[in-house]
Formats: sequence, structure tokens, C-alpha cells
Amino acid sequence: MFQVGDAITIEYVNENKEVKTAKSKVLENNTDDICIHYPADKETGRTIYLNQHTEITVFFFDEHQIPYKCTSEVIGKRKEDIPMIVISIPPKEEMIRLQRREYLRVDTMVKTTITQADHGTFETLIVNMSAGGVAIVIPEGVALREYGEVVTEFILPLKEPVEIKAIAEINRVYQDEQTGKTKAIMEFSDITNDKQQHIMKYCFQQQLLTRVKKA
Repeated sequence: MFQVGDAITIEYVNENKEVKTAKSKVLENNTDDICIHYPADKETGRTIYLNQHTEITVFFFDEHQIPYKCTSEVIGKRKEDIPMIVISIPPKEEMIRLQRREYLRVDTMVKTTITQADHGTFETLIVNMSAGGVAIVIPEGVALREYGEVVTEFILPLKEPVEIKAIAEINRVYQDEQTGKTKAIMEFSDITNDKQQHIMKYCFQQQLLTRVKKA
């Protein structure tokens, strides 16, 4: 279920009995546990130090981008080149698949401008799109900040072109073995309903065109 490099979200209760959320990244995948980066608080970005035996809930996406959650526990720490936390992982049958709205997803080639705070702006291509998010190609020499949010801007090539501007959260960065390119999967975290409706319309039209070409 887990792969090295996957981004995960951690939910835990702090010393003030408040439910907090942090983000981390899988560094090592073992049979019954995984090693992760020291988590960073989702709101402040500060490093979180979780004590041993702390119970946590882990939210993650599998290789098919299906969301899951599982109950876990901090079982140790490792001090190597990169300090790591070791957390337990339950059997797959004990993991809970989360429900979310399913959007029609299509392959495409749409130019986009990506802006990441303090890391500048670059242009690239959206290669996969849905009303829930997009997948982009990461150009050589560009490094996206882990777990970060970006602003994506692009124009939907509808009969009357529509300009889209939305905030998206980076869920996963991976190497596409077929193309050899580095890609990022991003989920919209702030987008208006009317913009999503335009994207759904575009995806529906693209699906129809694909069916016509195959016919």
C-alpha cells in the first residue's frame, strides 16, 4: 500500500487535547512498519516531535490514487543521515477505504503556469485532468516543495475558452517509467464550483472525442 516517496497526512492529539494534522513522507517501507520524515504541522510548517507509543491516524493514497486511512502508533526513532520516525502499519484488511466524489478523469495536453510560494513560477503541461485535480510534468531542474500547495493557472480549450485559477495540494511526486518524466499529482484544495463545472464539461467533451476516434 505504501511506496517510498509517498506523502502521508497524520492526525494526532497534542498535549492540550487538540486534534492536530501534520504531513510527512515515506522514507522506508517494511513489512509491519514504515519510516517517515519528522512530520510538519500542516498549518504552521513546524516540525512535530511525536513521543513513542503516541497513537496516530494515517491518511494516504494508494497506487491507484484511492484514499485510505489506518490507525498507527509511533514505535521508535532512527538517527541516520535523515532522522526518521518508525510507525506501525496494520494489515491491509484493517485499513479503511475513504469515500470521495468520483470525477471523470481524462488524459490531455494543456499548458499551465505553476506558482509555488518562495520558489518562483514555471510553465509546464497538464497531462491528466479531472474536476478534483490534475497531473503535471515537472520540468528538469524544477523542485516542488514537499507537501506544499501551489497555484495552477490554465485555459480550458472549450468553444469559449475558460481561464482557471486554483490552489492545489501536491499529493505525490513520482517517476513515470513509461515516459521517463517526473510527474506530480495534485488535488484542488481551493477552487470555485463554477470552475469545477467547466472542467467537468471539458473532461466530458474529451471523453466523447476519444470514443469517436476509437469508433
